[in-house]
Amino acid sequence: MRAFSSTSRTASSSSYSANIAVVPSRSIIELTGRDTEKLMQGLVSNDVRRLTKKETTLLYSAFANPQGRMLADSFLHRLESNSSTADDVRWMLDVDSRSLSSLLTFVKKFKLRSKVKLRDVTDEFAVLQAWSLHQDQTRWEDGADRDPRTPGMGFRTVVPKSIDPAALAAQSEAQLVEGDEYTIHRILNGVGEGALDFPESTSLPLENNIDYMNGVDFRKGCYVGQELTARTHHTGVVRKRIVPLVLCPADAPSSSSKMQLEVDRTAGFELPDHLAEVRSKPLS
Repeated sequence: MRAFSSTSRTASSSSYSANIAVVPSRSIIELTGRDTEKLMQGLVSNDVRRLTKKETTLLYSAFANPQGRMLADSFLHRLESNSSTADDVRWMLDVDSRSLSSLLTFVKKFKLRSKVKLRDVTDEFAVLQAWSLHQDQTRWEDGADRDPRTPGMGFRTVVPKSIDPAALAAQSEAQLVEGDEYTIHRILNGVGEGALDFPESTSLPLENNIDYMNGVDFRKGCYVGQELTARTHHTGVVRKRIVPLVLCPADAPSSSSKMQLEVDRTAGFELPDHLAEVRSKPLS
């Protein structure tokens, strides 16, 4: 079992030090076999060797097609075993459920004769995210690692569905919350995720801020889609990026003042299509 802890407790109206949520709409692909590292190193934008060197147990990255267009963002978890052989290491690919089918097809296309087995284990495992309610130095013990996308995102891990999230939360002095709370937390941190934010094959990884979210290693060498990603980076020209927007009332404090962000859960207005482009209108 894992436990969420902090170095100090801050006075709060809540008795909980953290939130834990089952991340919604995620699927998990298990990869095993001695060639797994080599295969993934040639497919994703980050350096998979960091997992083998045990610098981390969690790696954020992106898949791109040969034209450099992004297919999906993903987390790669490396689960250690008692054996030291590469055959016994389990790799868990944590992806948006809407991208599962196309991503499996993509990986199998490049697998060829590699000694790698792929299996959809979504029915057996769940993705959990934990984040502190305060600004303390925090850690989540035993197998979870810090979500690298922004400092405030917290910790992420994959656990068997036999583990009760409510029991885990109680042990960790944390509150088990709905998946929507994770989505709100993510948006308030300005983090895009999944097929709705990153539609398949329509944009570049840098346009989706994968580099800003520590998901691209520009020194790792070749991988599918690397040429355009590297060229875009070295020319320094990214013509558009995803940016978070905060809608404020006209009488809101000036931008130089600190403002507490709040979420209106009763808002019922219709949002534009997720592929819509927002353009500024010149002042007349």
